[in-house]
Amino acid sequence: MTSFKNYFGYHFKSTLLRGAVFAVFAVILTFITCDFSEPEIYWEQTRLHYSYSVSTSWSILTTIAPILATVIPVLEISDFKNKRNIDTLFFLPVSRTKMATVHYLNGLCQIFAIILLCALISLINIVRYMPPFRVGMYGLLVLFILLFSWIVYTVLTFAFSKANTVIDGIIFMGLYSVLSGLICGVCSEFVNNIDFDINMSATAAIALFSVHLPFLVIHGLFNSLIPQTMTFRSYDGDEYFWYKANRIKDQIEVESDYIFVILLWVIVAVACTVGFFYFFSKHKAEKIGDISDSAFGYKVLIPLFALSLLYVTEFDSISCIVILIATATSYIIYRRGFRFKMFDIATMGALLVAALGDTIF
Repeated sequence: MTSFKNYFGYHFKSTLLRGAVFAVFAVILTFITCDFSEPEIYWEQTRLHYSYSVSTSWSILTTIAPILATVIPVLEISDFKNKRNIDTLFFLPVSRTKMATVHYLNGLCQIFAIILLCALISLINIVRYMPPFRVGMYGLLVLFILLFSWIVYTVLTFAFSKANTVIDGIIFMGLYSVLSGLICGVCSEFVNNIDFDINMSATAAIALFSVHLPFLVIHGLFNSLIPQTMTFRSYDGDEYFWYKANRIKDQIEVESDYIFVILLWVIVAVACTVGFFYFFSKHKAEKIGDISDSAFGYKVLIPLFALSLLYVTEFDSISCIVILIATATSYIIYRRGFRFKMFDIATMGALLVAALGDTIF
């Protein structure tokens, strides 16, 4: 336990400057989108008028959060993709599972801390105009942002960890971020072909197409609850002011589609968390820097993407040519040259036969 605490303290201090730099940039962006202007007060025919516009700037949180959740996994796990560092790290008196826990939690804590700091700045802007805004709803919004940040961070951490080099890890992150969209595209094409009707709202459906897109759910749920920009005027007291405030919805309207999407992504994130810790403890140090031959990497992703794209494009002639060329290029990147294995050749041959067969027949 002592070694775990010491390593956590050491790693936390070594990444503190990095977190501070991210926090400064995030805070600057939040301030830029905030409106701290004072209300305009004036008299007109013995009646007191005042008007103001206010921007809550909460939408910037849904921009900052996915960026942090995408960049920080690379910075946290990249130390384990360097041969010069790996021997030193694994020589420390800390188990691999505890080491993975330190890096995973450190990155997650930095993301949460920055989001909460920016949310607090936005909240300070909001509470000046309490009547038209509901702080409770704002708190729920922040919880959703933290949840989706954890999902993105966890999925991409797992993807990056399955590579043996930093470059391969970044490519895996890009592929995993759109993998769900590819699967949804295939399922949608299959459902259409069998004339099976599935009713799902457009926003919820789009949120399934990428690990980053669930943040769209936030806009669908909270846009009418916490308006980002509104103008208010008062005549003889707060009569008109409260009329405008009462036009904002009082309750959150959650469709079953949203619940399904959120639960699905939570399940995926939990699976990725388990997979990250399990495979991290099993990963062989001597493979660092070598070809990334994990079953969760190129070996499966290349044929999966190629076959799925062929199916989604309905084996269109031009699309088949582009996909086959892209597949061959991907294998060259994977093998770092033209050193194809029998499995690679068999995969490309099977894709070629499938494309030619569907085109001819």
